[in-house]
Amino acid sequence: MLVFGHCFTKGNYTIDAALKGLCTEEEEELERTMMAYWANFARTGSPNGAGLTEWPRYGAEEEYMGLGVKRQMANG
Repeated sequence: MLVFGHCFTKGNYTIDAALKGLCTEEEEELERTMMAYWANFARTGSPNGAGLTEWPRYGAEEEYMGLGVKRQMANG
C-alpha cells in the first residue's frame, strides 16, 4: 500500500506507526518524483524539470505519463 508522501512523515504523524517499514526505496523515489512534478507545475505551470522524465503536453494523440515505480509514456 502506497500512501502519497508517507515515506517522509517519519516521527511526525500517527500514520507513521501504521505504515512503518512498508515503503521501499523505489516507492520513496516515486514519491520524490511526484513531489517534484507537482512543485514544478505549481511554480511554473509545467511539471517538467531537471532530472525528470519529460512530461509532454496532452494533445490529440492522447499520450499520458504513466507514473509508477517505472515511468512510461502510453496512449489511450
